Amino acid sequence: MPPSSSSCVLRITRSQTAKSLVEKNKQVISLAPRKRNSKSQDNEQEQEEEEEEEEEATHATPITPSLKTTTKTSIITTTVVTPSPKKPKRATLSPKQTKVKQILPPSPTSETEKTPSPAPPKDFAAVYSLVTELRKDRTAPCDSMGAEALALAYNNTQFSSSKAEQDQLYRLIVLISLMLSSQTKDAVVASAVQQLHQSNLLSWSKLADAQYTDQIHHCIRSVGFHNNKIKYIQQSAQILQTQFGNDIPGTAAEMMEHLPGVGPKMAYLCEALAWPEKEPSGIGVDTHMHRLFQQINWMRTKTPEHTRLELQSWLPREYWRDINLLWVGFGQEVQQQAPKVLYKAVYQCSRPKKALQLLQRCGMNVKQVAKQQMQKEDYDGNRDLLERVEQLLSRNG
Repeated sequence: MPPSSSSCVLRITRSQTAKSLVEKNKQVISLAPRKRNSKSQDNEQEQEEEEEEEEEATHATPITPSLKTTTKTSIITTTVVTPSPKKPKRATLSPKQTKVKQILPPSPTSETEKTPSPAPPKDFAAVYSLVTELRKDRTAPCDSMGAEALALAYNNTQFSSSKAEQDQLYRLIVLISLMLSSQTKDAVVASAVQQLHQSNLLSWSKLADAQYTDQIHHCIRSVGFHNNKIKYIQQSAQILQTQFGNDIPGTAAEMMEHLPGVGPKMAYLCEALAWPEKEPSGIGVDTHMHRLFQQINWMRTKTPEHTRLELQSWLPREYWRDINLLWVGFGQEVQQQAPKVLYKAVYQCSRPKKALQLLQRCGMNVKQVAKQQMQKEDYDGNRDLLERVEQLLSRNG
């Protein structure tokens, strides 16, 4: 059945009205000045919304009569066009907001997820084996005058009637030697321990007794900060007598908790030396090790304590007991016995070129040391030392 004339007129009217509305919206949008304000991010967002509305109006489709458009029909047929209220839009992120969201830190991992342990340095195995080879003769000062060497030298005396008493005396000397060693050379510590031994003062009862203070002071007066160390030793001796049965604690944590003047380095070293049957709970790191590990680029830490924590995070536990003596002795040789360690690197090491490069990384001028040695009249080493060093360090060496 053909449509009635009234419906045709209504369709034409609606179509023409929609087109005229689009044209008017275009004119209004084109004539309206765009406000820009660089200081406000909200104005930029309003401008983007206006551009989106303009684009929607441009691509608007003709309105066809239907039951759903009855409300729109009444608005179109009016002579005065009133803007319809803006419908709330879905919350969308602007480009800037999107960037902020993308750089936000990830959510913290759950407690069940374990952070993998950091891997050792790439050259760890090669360098460690090289230092072990250079130190196999055990001729550094710490090898003959360190805490372990002193304890082995003075624990077997007439005052120890049993193996248990000898072991207790060994642990006593280890702790006293370490307490005296802070900022003091091994030779000075060895002399002080020897005088304590000769004066028959190496027992917790005499070290804790105030009447022996002057004698103790006379024995250790050459040790750095001896006044503070006497106080710490006497206080520790009293604690060990009353709380630990004349013996040192079995763990580094107990030593740090109960003994004055005992810090992490001293406690972990004492634990490793005094209780060899136990697995060490930490690593004793001193200034020698701290400096060397910075020089060979194994870590970038500010203090020996930071070095200890980082070293414990990746060093296999089978190295914890011996690493201090090994590297402290190597550092002493580099600093105090440069000609000797240079000679070992050139003539006794299986990888002489790598050994020379390691000495250079540790701050030694190997060519200058070789030249100075060959200029000495009493030099009884090989006369081609400098030539050999230069040859090994050359490109084809």
